[in-house]
Amino acid sequence: MPSLVVENKSGETIDYLQVDVVLALRDGRQRTIELKSAYREGAPAPIAPGAKATLRQHLDTSRALGVPCGEVSERRVSRTICETEHGTMCASSILVQP
Repeated sequence: MPSLVVENKSGETIDYLQVDVVLALRDGRQRTIELKSAYREGAPAPIAPGAKATLRQHLDTSRALGVPCGEVSERRVSRTICETEHGTMCASSILVQP
């Protein structure tokens, strides 16, 4: 199952983080997967300053990749959503290296 390890290098707690990754497959198709720190409407899983967390794909809310990892030829980030513990957008920029 796709996942992404993140580190909060900012000085604020991240309440919710989502990174949408577009995967190009060897046969020319593309798939977008949503990697999330927690369910947006569920139990919170905050990421404290200096802490690491794993973003996971929640298969009950998004489509499975449907191919082995070896079929992926390219990855790129299409969107990030970052919200603080106060419900505002994160002030710090996000760097993703998929």
